[in-house]
Amino acid sequence: MAFVLDQTKPNQKYFEAICGIPHPSTEEKAVSDYVCSVAEKLGLNYEQDKFGNVIVRKPAAKGYEDTPVVMLEGHMDMVCVKTPESTHDFSHDPIEIYVDDKGDIRAKDTTLGADDGYGVAYMLAVMEEDFPHPPLELVFTVQEENGCNGVDALDAGKLKSRRMIGLDVMGETVEYTSCVSCFTSDLMKLTKTCETEPAL
Repeated sequence: MAFVLDQTKPNQKYFEAICGIPHPSTEEKAVSDYVCSVAEKLGLNYEQDKFGNVIVRKPAAKGYEDTPVVMLEGHMDMVCVKTPESTHDFSHDPIEIYVDDKGDIRAKDTTLGADDGYGVAYMLAVMEEDFPHPPLELVFTVQEENGCNGVDALDAGKLKSRRMIGLDVMGETVEYTSCVSCFTSDLMKLTKTCETEPAL
């Protein structure tokens, strides 16, 4: 199989895999099962509910066992739009990706699904990578694009985290470290000045 993206980079490897699995809203079962298969392969505890939401728990790295649990959250469905001449079937066909001359990942004649496929890919990469981190709850939800139905159905009683990093939205000049979005939501901004540190 010829890959388009760099398979040595976990986020790119997982994003390309997700693009190969059809995942419109209400049809996320296959990508939900894929998330579970990655968790199982990595020996991580996971739960998949009847809607297809998945919670994966990654124990803290050594020395971080007593730090508060942090949630990472992303949704598995995508917006499905195509050009008028496209015959693409979002329920059955993989997204055909390519890298343009600027180095950006694109899709041929369809939406790319980076919202939120790339957030999901980063969460899968976090599951795989070895780095200093607190206990993590990685929450993969369904049906965000058609009204946040998946997160509404999620049993919040199963979650221990009280801190969350949402991996869904970012802007040209602003980065959002926590975001919950859907077309029915009102906009609320809570701003905080952050300081960055070099990666370990």
